[in-house]
Amino acid sequence: MAKFNIMKYLDRGAMFLALFLFAFYAISFGANHHWISERYTHTTPQYVFYSLIFGAYFLIRKSWIWLALMVTVFIPCLYGTTSAIHFPQHKQTSEKTIKIAIYNKLYYLHDHTEMRDWIITENPDIIAIQEANKQTEEMVKTLELYPHIVEKLTPDPFGMILLSKHPIIKSDIVTMDAGPQDNFYIHALIKIEDHVAVSIYTAHTAPPVNHIYFAQRNREFNDLISAVKKETQTNILVLGDLNVTPYSPYFKNILTQTGLKNEYTSIIPPPTWTSFRPDYIFQIPIDHILHKGDLELVDKRRGPAMGSDHYPLVATFAIPE
Repeated sequence: MAKFNIMKYLDRGAMFLALFLFAFYAISFGANHHWISERYTHTTPQYVFYSLIFGAYFLIRKSWIWLALMVTVFIPCLYGTTSAIHFPQHKQTSEKTIKIAIYNKLYYLHDHTEMRDWIITENPDIIAIQEANKQTEEMVKTLELYPHIVEKLTPDPFGMILLSKHPIIKSDIVTMDAGPQDNFYIHALIKIEDHVAVSIYTAHTAPPVNHIYFAQRNREFNDLISAVKKETQTNILVLGDLNVTPYSPYFKNILTQTGLKNEYTSIIPPPTWTSFRPDYIFQIPIDHILHKGDLELVDKRRGPAMGSDHYPLVATFAIPE
């Protein structure tokens, strides 16, 4: 009798959680219209994982209706996850490479020793540091490998510093569409080789924590889309904490409108936020390095959190001969 009661409670618990899972998935269908619905698109891989677990349980228990419910979550979410994963289409044709990094280092993090050591060890050619503060600026001055710098510090977590080993031909700090949060993006044209230049846009878009910031973030996306569409350079990179995952329709619109590619060399996109939660299961990829042109992705991976709530993202590209 005791065993029967235990299974009854397990069944009820599984049904209760499965119902919540289905409800979250159903809410995500309104992502094009409401900020709350869009938030539920970001955990699409988690829906795959949990619907598989609950589906297996209901299969064992022969609860066919509940199994069918989990299948209706699992199949479209699996498709949504896999369709967001794009691998490099071409083999590396050049031995010359360039390494790009983006790191949201947490505005309130003042000890930069670990970050400085990581930058020296990782040795990226170009790195964008977001949520930069005065301590970040002082640390950057000690990095002799990066003579070319574009920066804008702010009294809030939206300051940015772009470092490059290669000459910056020109740069702009562009104010984005007005909203409750003053914001901007950095644009820099960087000469990599005599015959190769890269146009880089780095942005930290507004976090969509309510409908006002949600609208601002989407307007900022439009600013970036407009800038990329007007770009005359062949090689373009867009990088930063964009506060959106590859599973959002707004992210997909960026790729569709600009022709930018969001490629990976891993089975799933490496999650970059938040490092304070259990790895992968409760983390999502909101930091991105997007590209188009002649650069060919060789590797993309995340680095150590180093006290931040974000992991840095590092991408290596082959440079055309």
